[in-house]
Amino acid sequence: MNTGQFVNHPLRPEWGTGEVLEVQGKKIRVNFEHGGVKTLDTTFVILDSVEGVAVVPFRIDIQRLESLCNRFHADLEHNRKGYNDGDMALLVLADVKRQGQPTVTNRNRLLNWCYTDGSVFQAGVALAREICIAIYGRVLPDPDSYKPKS
Repeated sequence: MNTGQFVNHPLRPEWGTGEVLEVQGKKIRVNFEHGGVKTLDTTFVILDSVEGVAVVPFRIDIQRLESLCNRFHADLEHNRKGYNDGDMALLVLADVKRQGQPTVTNRNRLLNWCYTDGSVFQAGVALAREICIAIYGRVLPDPDSYKPKS
C-alpha cells in the first residue's frame, strides 16, 4: 500500500472507496467514502486496489478543529511581542466554517507553522500539525520543499 492509493475493504463494501492516508509498517490509515477514517492492520485484511477514482473527501470534525484552533490561538496569541501568532488558527477555522477548507493563503500559513524552525515557534508546531491532520487527514507536504525544475 502507498499513500494516495485508492482501495476497497473486501469485508466492508458499505464503507465505499478509501484513500490511503498513511502507511506505517503493517498499519495503514484509510479515509473511506462512507466509513470515515479507519486504521487497519494489513496482517489481518488485504485491501483491494481501485484505479481511476476521484479523491475521497475528508470529513472534518468541526468541534475538534475548533478546539485545536482555539488552543493554538490562546497558546500563541502573545508568543512574540507585537505579533499575534495565534491569529492564523482563527483564520483557518473561519475559512473551514465558511467554505469547507482553508484558502490557499491560510493553508500556506498553516503549513509554514507545521514546518517552522526556531525555539520561539516550537510550541505551535505540534499543534499546527494536529490542525492540519484534523482538516486533511494528514500533514500535507512542505510547499517550500518543492524545487522548480530548471
